[in-house]
Amino acid sequence: MKKNRTRTLKALTITTLILMLTVTPAFAAQEGMELKDNVSPEWIWVTANYEEEGDVTWILPGPRELDPDVFGTPDQPLGTEAPPLGVPVMGRMTNEDGTAFTTTAVPTPFSDNYAPIQGSLNFTVKDITLVDGQGSKDEVSFYSEFTGPNGKHYEIIVDMVIPMGDDHPFFGGVATDVIHHGSTGIGSRLVPTAYTYVTFWGVGILRIDGEVVADNRVVHVMVTGNMRDENYEMVLTPDEINYDEVLIHVVLANIAVSPTGPVMSPVPSGFTLPNDMEQPFIHVNYHNVQMTDLNAVKQANTEARLNLAEGTVSSLESELVATNNEKSSIEDQFSEAEDTISSLETDLEDASSEIATLSDGQGFATSTVILVAIVVSILGAALSYFVTKKQ
Repeated sequence: MKKNRTRTLKALTITTLILMLTVTPAFAAQEGMELKDNVSPEWIWVTANYEEEGDVTWILPGPRELDPDVFGTPDQPLGTEAPPLGVPVMGRMTNEDGTAFTTTAVPTPFSDNYAPIQGSLNFTVKDITLVDGQGSKDEVSFYSEFTGPNGKHYEIIVDMVIPMGDDHPFFGGVATDVIHHGSTGIGSRLVPTAYTYVTFWGVGILRIDGEVVADNRVVHVMVTGNMRDENYEMVLTPDEINYDEVLIHVVLANIAVSPTGPVMSPVPSGFTLPNDMEQPFIHVNYHNVQMTDLNAVKQANTEARLNLAEGTVSSLESELVATNNEKSSIEDQFSEAEDTISSLETDLEDASSEIATLSDGQGFATSTVILVAIVVSILGAALSYFVTKKQ
């Protein structure tokens, strides 16, 4: 990538800037994706440190070219969902004869316009849970810092994953070795379908010049092949992605986290565009990333998931043993109860015979008194037994 290349911002005379995407960009690193000695093996550790301007870029708003395989044609449009996933037909431009879509009608966070900056970052992610759910065991610890085109110092801190997606799955908050964006329905369709080494969605803090300006931003980070060509234009199709190079994106979209769920909210970026409006998103790219031993990362995550599954199985087996023991105890109590009832029935039969004998010899009154006494005795014995068992 040429260090001295700067593209001028185009098409910013629009008085209102509408974002065509929200939760969709990426994350950052330079010296590698490697397992550190002081970190448990299922953690992925990434660091980046760029001292020369150009290896980190600040993406400026601009139109995005539309892939016909993803967005169809005016006669048969595809991907018409509302942002952040798709682009409604009214938000698209067409060629002169109206037979093909060309670009978005409004600026987006995925344009070819950019400014070279400097920055660094480090983070760790732990990918244990594969599907969305509040019980996700995925974890993230992320720190990114860079100097914006305006000379201000920016910091992004994330230490909490978002375990469940609103518009699409978040894979429990962290994902490794996945495909998303483009035609997958996971993430914005404006980004080409891409194999992704690592990605996460989290709740982030944004500091500008040391001051916290937001503490509830949705942050999406993604490590992929290089999606930018030699002219720094974002490629259109999956086949054009260069997997000999690695690109990390860090994005704060125009979405904030609230007690009731995600809400549309411009990022307080502190960066004023040529039209005197504040840029409502932050999208930073890190280039020339070196990754080491990705297979070890995959193996470590697989082993961690296996250990978690084995722990779950062991817990269920213990619960099963306890349930069987309780069942056996109940069966023993039931057997004892049956024996007691049988004994009481025998006593009742004997008492009935005795009453019959007494009735013949001593008269009805005497037999009635004896019968009442025997019944009271039997009921008392039964009551005593069941009270004892209940205790």
